[in-house]
Amino acid sequence: MKPDDRQAEWTVEEQSWEEIRQMFEDAGVPLTPEQEAQYQQANKQFKARIVPEFQAAPILFILRFLVMAILPRFVLDCVGGLLIGDAIVDYLSTMTQILTPEQREVWERSFNRDR
Repeated sequence: MKPDDRQAEWTVEEQSWEEIRQMFEDAGVPLTPEQEAQYQQANKQFKARIVPEFQAAPILFILRFLVMAILPRFVLDCVGGLLIGDAIVDYLSTMTQILTPEQREVWERSFNRDR
């Protein structure tokens, strides 16, 4: 990876983080500094697990996300773990542990917004 690539990657991650933080603030349930640190750590761990998976089988990886977007919520609740893989299930579980019920509602609403 070239130095410019690292800078671009950092910029995208920082921009994404700012959007996430703003989403919670706009909803009136800002994250505490401890939650922010936990959230960022969870994102780093998630990325470290899914990047190799994507690189190994990009088509399969993308298809799994398409299936998630198409299936109704009740079906995903039953078989979602089988379709989306352990990394995503672990990430979603971590997020529900980090956030308060009010914050979780905002996060789930944004996560399911396009469904």
